[in-house]
Amino acid sequence: MNASAFSTYRIPTQRWHPLRRLQFLMIASAAMILSSCAGSRLPVPPIGGEKKFAVVGFNMDRHIGDRDEAAGGGAGGVLGAATAATQEVAGHQSTVDSLWARFEAGLPGILGATMVPASEVVANAKYKEVVADNSEHSGLVNLANKASYMQPSVGFGFITSKDTAKLRAISTALGVKPLVLVENIVDYHLSTGFAGVGRAKIGLASNLYLYTPEKGIYWSGRYTGESVDGCAMAAHVVAPSNFPQLAPQAVAPVLAKVAEDVQKGKGATPVP
Repeated sequence: MNASAFSTYRIPTQRWHPLRRLQFLMIASAAMILSSCAGSRLPVPPIGGEKKFAVVGFNMDRHIGDRDEAAGGGAGGVLGAATAATQEVAGHQSTVDSLWARFEAGLPGILGATMVPASEVVANAKYKEVVADNSEHSGLVNLANKASYMQPSVGFGFITSKDTAKLRAISTALGVKPLVLVENIVDYHLSTGFAGVGRAKIGLASNLYLYTPEKGIYWSGRYTGESVDGCAMAAHVVAPSNFPQLAPQAVAPVLAKVAEDVQKGKGATPVP
C-alpha cells in the first residue's frame, strides 16, 4: 500500500476504537516522559518468605504502530491510526511469545527468587476459573480493552493490576506471594531517515506490578528499551515480520533497569 492510499484511509470502528487510540496516545506520551525521568524510579523491595513468586499475567497491546505518528506527528492522526491497524496480524503471537521467553528467563535471577513455572500457574483450576470470569470486564469500554491485548501461547489469561479480587483468589489457590504482572506495549520509530522513510528501531514499554493479598499492589515500575538492530521503514510502515526478531532485543535494557532498582531496594524490609 502506498503513502497516498493512507491519506484517505479510514479505520473501521471495530479495528481501532477511539478510546483505544486515546489510550495509545497517552501511553506513548507517558513513555517518553518517564524514560527521561529514570531517577524517579522506585526501588524494588526484596522478596522474603519462601522467596518464591508467580507471574500470573503477561499482556501485550496488539496495536503496534509508529510512535511518532501515534503522538500526532508527521502526516497526522488518520495516517497514524492506519499504519497501526495494518500491523494487526497473526505474527504478533510470535512477538508476545518472544517477549515472554526473555522475561521468563530473566526475572528469577533479577528478583533473587524462584518462579513458579507458568505451566503450573495456567493449569491451576482456580486460575482458569478466575481469568475466564468476565464480570469485572463488562461494558463496551472494558471489553474493548480486553480485546486489545494478547497473551503468550503458554496460556495466561487476561488479568490486570486492577483485578484485586482475582489476584487474591489466585494467590490463595497457588499458595504463592508475591504475584507479578507485566503489561507491554511495542512500537517503532524512525531512527535514521526522513518523513517516515528510512531505518526504524523497535521500542518496548513495560509496566511491572508486584502484589500480595496483605498489601495489594505494593510496587510498580515502568521501563523502556529499544532494539539494537534496525529495520526498513517505508511510508511509516515496518514489515510485521521484523517484530518477533527485534522486539526481544528491547527486553534486555528493560530487565537491566529492573535489576538496578532491585539492587537499590536490597536494604528494604522484605515482602511478604
